[in-house]
Amino acid sequence: MMSNGNMRFRGIKVEPDGNRHVDLRLKHKVHPKGAPTGKTLIINAHEETVVKAVTATSGRKAMESLGLTGSVGIDATVFKGGSEITSDTALERSSSVTETYKVVLSEGSFVLSRSRG
Repeated sequence: MMSNGNMRFRGIKVEPDGNRHVDLRLKHKVHPKGAPTGKTLIINAHEETVVKAVTATSGRKAMESLGLTGSVGIDATVFKGGSEITSDTALERSSSVTETYKVVLSEGSFVLSRSRG
């Protein structure tokens, strides 16, 4: 579902800038093993990803070689020389020389774990 430019999937919201929010609702009181009584339970969430190294003349061509179309930062995260490409304008810049790009792709899963801190 789209609302004000945000995408929502059962408890997960993806903002237009690519930030993701996980909404965790518990229907019963939960007392995790080892959690001190009366303390706040902190849940960490991270997205499972895979990194592909691609040689191309632009970030856009690197994405296209993997069958991706869309926006940088939302559909994929692209790095060139250790720096993240953060705009579609920079993604389009091409060179006459092929360079190595790292493309980080979402595997579509969030992993939730209890924080030990």
